[in-house]
Amino acid sequence: MPYEHERESSGIPAFDERLGGLLVGDNVVWVGDDRRVHDLLEERFLSVGEEPRTLVVLGGDDPTVPDGVEVVDARPGRPHADPLELERAIVELGKKRRARLVIRDLDVLVRRLGEERALTFFSRTCPRLFDQGSIAYWRATPAGSGRILDEV
Repeated sequence: MPYEHERESSGIPAFDERLGGLLVGDNVVWVGDDRRVHDLLEERFLSVGEEPRTLVVLGGDDPTVPDGVEVVDARPGRPHADPLELERAIVELGKKRRARLVIRDLDVLVRRLGEERALTFFSRTCPRLFDQGSIAYWRATPAGSGRILDEV
């Protein structure tokens, strides 16, 4: 079980200084409209730490990732496109304490699964990652995920 004193760097020193870093077990949902900011936060988050680092891609082009980062391709027609398979893969990857996962992105889950199923997916996956002590970053925008963000 994660403990409050177990903290990790976000990869951004100013953020760590202001907020004290990330708690082991955190599931951070970053909501914003500027893709460049999301990309920077993700790149920095995945560039630090010794534990496994994974980028889960749900849509878009082939990603550029830092060295040592595993990519789980969950785009339509790809091996992890099925929501149940994707959930299993995310939870399995998060089993290593302090593992870092970026789920790119919640908006795609909402479009693909619908609001209710996307919220259910998040609600099942997020607490399991917390219990395992992994740290997850979920990308979202107000327009793409807005209707479920209050419940998330």
